[in-house]
Amino acid sequence: VEKIGAFAFAWCEKLEEINLPDGLENVSISVFTFCSSLKKVVIPDSVTLIDDEAFSYCTSLEEVVLPKNLNCIYVSAFINCKSLVSLKIPAGTEVIDGLAFANCESLETVEFEDGAKLKEIGSSAFSCCFKLKLINQTALTKLKSIGDHAFENCVSLDSFVLPEELSRIGASAFSGCSSLSGEITFPAALKTLTSEIFANCISLESAKFIPKEKYVIKSGLFAGCEKLEKV
Repeated sequence: VEKIGAFAFAWCEKLEEINLPDGLENVSISVFTFCSSLKKVVIPDSVTLIDDEAFSYCTSLEEVVLPKNLNCIYVSAFINCKSLVSLKIPAGTEVIDGLAFANCESLETVEFEDGAKLKEIGSSAFSCCFKLKLINQTALTKLKSIGDHAFENCVSLDSFVLPEELSRIGASAFSGCSSLSGEITFPAALKTLTSEIFANCISLESAKFIPKEKYVIKSGLFAGCEKLEKV
């Protein structure tokens, strides 16, 4: 089996587990959407992309084994997978698209492999993942873009190291991350700091800007950061 078409198993409400076959090239659009009893998925290493809404609203999904050759996780691929607890993002993955893991309210850890090639975290990719913490952040040396609302309301996220190559942080990217603490260092590659990036990060203590000729700082960057002592 090389291809399983869009919506192939959608709304199969009693399907609990599936081992996808070796040789499968991609996981198609909405192929398992609303499979509300699905608990475990093993995706073979032949798969390079997980398409839009592939596992969206699989509310019982607890375990996903992602393939080592995975390049992209597309829009809303795992949105509202409310039972998913942990993930390991393969080193070769370059894009986590918008809303990919939004509202995964039980997601506790996302681990990045050494040598990560991740370049983009899309808009609202991890928004409202209330228990989320990131493991091995220092592997994210290639990260260039964090989208609007990417980690909004991730209230357990206690640290985030902005990589040196990062050139864009979207509006409200970390808004409401109330456990985010310590110091944020903005890399020199950033040209514009959009609005409300760290709004209501009530535990953030300090921020540091790497000198360059010109910054553009938009409204509400640190609004509501009541413990911010030093910039």
